[in-house]
Amino acid sequence: MWRWCEVIMFPAFGFRWGTELLYIFLIEKILTAKKTNPKADTSEWEKEIDEKVYELYGLTEEEIKMVEESSKKKIISSNKD
Repeated sequence: MWRWCEVIMFPAFGFRWGTELLYIFLIEKILTAKKTNPKADTSEWEKEIDEKVYELYGLTEEEIKMVEESSKKKIISSNKD
């Protein structure tokens, strides 16, 4: 069964329909798991999405490190609130 989800905007260069389906599949897995159990560990699927986005944008290892460190800082600061 197909479900529609919010459109995700990606750059047009090098983007293929098969890649789009992979994102949709992973997002559906995460949403289904979280709906069933809000505390479900979906970190592996989230990491897979992250890696695909890094690849899509052609990020270097150094750029990936900067993105991940920035994300960690945002998570830590939001948990303090």
